[in-house]
Amino acid sequence: MSYCQIGEIATVNYTFGDGRKEKFISNTSPINVNLISQTLNTYNYYDPNSQSNRTAQGTSYITKQNLSCQQGQTDIDIFNGNSLVTNSCFLAGSLTIIPPNQECTLIVKDVNNLQLFTVSGKCPVNFTVTCGDGCPEGFCKCVIPEYPGYCCLDCNSTAASIRTITNELRGKNG
Repeated sequence: MSYCQIGEIATVNYTFGDGRKEKFISNTSPINVNLISQTLNTYNYYDPNSQSNRTAQGTSYITKQNLSCQQGQTDIDIFNGNSLVTNSCFLAGSLTIIPPNQECTLIVKDVNNLQLFTVSGKCPVNFTVTCGDGCPEGFCKCVIPEYPGYCCLDCNSTAASIRTITNELRGKNG
């Protein structure tokens, strides 16, 4: 979905499942916002070459024989999608897989599909986009003395309140 008009500043406010709240400000608009979620497994194994336990996260793994691994060792490749996360030798039988967790990725692109920003975190991710004056579509910006110096009011409910007050005043003065 496309957000904001040409020339407006677009602000994407987002919150991940762990409560982390952040924002991305784009001077390019309009923008498109996409969400991708994928399941990440945690792989633990003993690497005799580093003489330590290793941990890596990814979506899949393959094992194979490799001449650079010593006898009793196997080569492991851990992937995140199509990207290789790690490659190493491990002691056969030492691989454990911790139940997966869900990772969400928020991607902001311009209308030409050029990636402007990407961030990943714990699912779910919720976001809002504000354009120009810092208020979401359908909201009016009002100046206030407290930080951040403005608030956003729902235009429809504000207009309804003004109509109600106007009608009450007309009735008293009428």
